[in-house]
Amino acid sequence: MRILITNDDGIHSRGLWSLAKALNKVGHVSVVAPDRDLSGVGTAMTLSSIVRTHEILPTVDGIEARSVQGTPADCVILATEFLFNDPFDLIVSGINQGANLGLDVLSSGTIGAALHGYYLNI
Repeated sequence: MRILITNDDGIHSRGLWSLAKALNKVGHVSVVAPDRDLSGVGTAMTLSSIVRTHEILPTVDGIEARSVQGTPADCVILATEFLFNDPFDLIVSGINQGANLGLDVLSSGTIGAALHGYYLNI
């Protein structure tokens, strides 16, 4: 099983790497996350500027990791359409540092990334 992990708290978030370590036991994990905290951006995509990606040294062995100078939605779009040849079976967005409750989910980048996976039928 090929698993894509992303978040809105940034590539260096402890929760992201805890999740990657756990899911690495289940399947082949790739991490593509924003290069900084982008909480609160919802499903926003970068439309009018260049979005750069950088390979990074993962904190978990056997995982391919890239940071993106863009939103969590950009991460999902780039990972599924450009960065990897093989399709993903599962997209997991989180682990979130803050609560996503009530109307907060409408502006959550964590939820926004998950929705983009849903839009792609993943």
